[in-house]
Amino acid sequence: MSFGQTAPRVPNFQRSTQLFEERENHRRWDSAMEDLNDDGFQDLVITDLGPRTAVYFNDGNGVFVKSNQRFQSDLHGIAIGDIDNDGDNDLVFAALEESGISPIYLNDGKGVFEKSDFSGPIEWAERVQLVDIDNDGDLDINLGWGNRLYVNDGKGHFDKSHREIPSGSLFADLNRDGFADIVVAVKNVGFKVYLNDGKGNLSDYSSLEKQDVRFCYTECADIDNDGDLDVIFSNGTEQERYPAGVLLNDGTGRLTDSGQRLSAAAFGFIGAGDLNGDSYVDVIITDRNKPPRIWLNTGKGTFVDSGVTLGEGGLWNNCIVKDLDNDGDLDVFITKVYRGNHGLWFNQFVGHKSK
Repeated sequence: MSFGQTAPRVPNFQRSTQLFEERENHRRWDSAMEDLNDDGFQDLVITDLGPRTAVYFNDGNGVFVKSNQRFQSDLHGIAIGDIDNDGDNDLVFAALEESGISPIYLNDGKGVFEKSDFSGPIEWAERVQLVDIDNDGDLDINLGWGNRLYVNDGKGHFDKSHREIPSGSLFADLNRDGFADIVVAVKNVGFKVYLNDGKGNLSDYSSLEKQDVRFCYTECADIDNDGDLDVIFSNGTEQERYPAGVLLNDGTGRLTDSGQRLSAAAFGFIGAGDLNGDSYVDVIITDRNKPPRIWLNTGKGTFVDSGVTLGEGGLWNNCIVKDLDNDGDLDVFITKVYRGNHGLWFNQFVGHKSK
């Protein structure tokens, strides 16, 4: 498609030929990437609602080698971070079954994980987030779709907090004071922002009315290059789909609807990053029914449809945007829930490496 003279460069992605073992009818769901074995490369964890949750180590060229480690069954969400402050990345899972325990697996520093016996989350959950909510230098755990916060003592022991976290919250510093604030989509109401006082106490700061809000996944990034974090949201289920959109931040945490209308996706996850090397944040929106679509930033905080889609069909979940082959540009990994191989795409903006 044609964008005109000032159009952003359209990126080119080459799909990896690597086959992941979780590729048939396995009940996989979430994925996350960080360096797990201290070699400087982004490694991969894929959760599975059965017994097949797996760790893959990156060889540095974007080839992922599965380890033989085993984890608890019925794991849904995954978050990676240094839970016990020993300098390596640990794993925190959300166990989906109501009778289950959401476990912590501690890293020995080489990417070998052992289930922690520390006191910690004992509730089932669909998702898990790590955030330093009280600004004390360690990572706390938010379980479920909100309101189950566990506070870290700095050594990986957790106590359930009395603080109430709204369901579906996204943590981000929205007023540039260094503390983790919250933005949350409220069905049939709109978006609310809660500011953190630096001690983990959250106060209602601003609201943006949007009555067509249904089910939203959100992501924060500086869309208009003014130094603060804006909000990109999807808005749709299998039954009701509304266009994704962009909320611009005034720098204090007060949001305004930019009026942009992006993909109308079912349960659309959002990946954000500079995909074409122009220093502006672009967006990928996944879809339960259709291939993920790339939207390019014009540099003025507005997006144009690139015409580029990734993969085929639907059942795409989550979206990770990172440099996976260490060539200086951003690549993409998207989980395939079932019926197909996970999606790993290498950006051809800098160099070319066949995988």
